[in-house]
Amino acid sequence: MICPWTATLSVNAGLALRSEDLCVWIDALHDEKVPDFSTMTPERQEALFASPAFRDPDLICFTHCHPDHYSRTLCARAERTYPDARVALPEPWRPEQIRLSGTETLLTVKGRLFCFRRLTHEGEQYALVPHYGLMIEDEGDRLLVLGDCAPQSPEVREWTAGLQIDTAVVTFPWITLPRGRAFLTGELRPRQLVVYHLPLAEDDVYGYRKAARKAADALTGFDSVQLLTEAFQTIEL
Repeated sequence: MICPWTATLSVNAGLALRSEDLCVWIDALHDEKVPDFSTMTPERQEALFASPAFRDPDLICFTHCHPDHYSRTLCARAERTYPDARVALPEPWRPEQIRLSGTETLLTVKGRLFCFRRLTHEGEQYALVPHYGLMIEDEGDRLLVLGDCAPQSPEVREWTAGLQIDTAVVTFPWITLPRGRAFLTGELRPRQLVVYHLPLAEDDVYGYRKAARKAADALTGFDSVQLLTEAFQTIEL
């Protein structure tokens, strides 16, 4: 990115994206343990609210409201703690919120364009769940966060056609499944790739972490491939 960003993991797909003058939380607040994945325990919740990486968010947003991405209780705590932060999510919560709806919702935050695009959630049983990817444009660079979108989704192909993506943040099936790898390496071709939504080691029943590392090591054609695997791990973008 022209203006350096960092990405800090909360747990699963929770992120704080921070630049010199902007902080965005994405899916950072959840407190319900779902099978095979991790959650924000009370101790991790306190660590998040004390963490410099998560301090003073300008925008708190959620790609969708599944319990491994969103907690109404923790969102309310964040709103009380940071009353100036804008909150965006695709379900009704409070009159003051930004409701993600329709095909696309556009926001401008401190001069950056935020484009939320409706994308189908992975899994047929979740096809009707309101779910949004996010593209941030910063001085001509583009940072793409696809949430739980299905690998090789035609909606992503349509959205990103003809665009240079500088950083793509994807869930681990995008690199462990052949169709996801084919799309990333043959069509999307971001400059750098960030992989997340992995369980912590103590919750990794099916070896997702090992499979993701093996797949990441085999990828070529990117300036960098980074995995977010640990609570409060920070990487530079």
